[in-house]
Amino acid sequence: MPTPNLFVGGPLGDVMRSAVRASTQNTIIRRAYVAIGASGAATVTQTTDASGGTITCVKNTTGIYDITFPVLAAVATSIPTIRVWVVLSTATTVSQAFCKAFSPTAGTAQAVTALNAAGTPVEPASGDILAIEIVACDTTG
Repeated sequence: MPTPNLFVGGPLGDVMRSAVRASTQNTIIRRAYVAIGASGAATVTQTTDASGGTITCVKNTTGIYDITFPVLAAVATSIPTIRVWVVLSTATTVSQAFCKAFSPTAGTAQAVTALNAAGTPVEPASGDILAIEIVACDTTG
């Protein structure tokens, strides 16, 4: 069977429009694009999850976003990871984002956009796009 092309998709060459297939059996990969609107409001515009789950993202406060996703079972052989990054910032308002909190067994995380010199989060501009990727192992299925 040929290897699927994961780099098919929208105008930015994203991986969001094609089904994600893991090369390792029982691997869960969840991805989402989050469009930032007026006053930093977050809208999940694209989501890809081969296991059928959904990622949500809502603004908590300036530059801080609460993320929810289907709970990941605690598996001794799995080390779940999360990545949050800036895909697009036309006004160069933010250059980076990172995960501040992550609880795979609760299905929650918190992302922060780039900190300014004072150490406080920076509000992304309307039109900015963040990306979220969660990877884990599932031996329950």
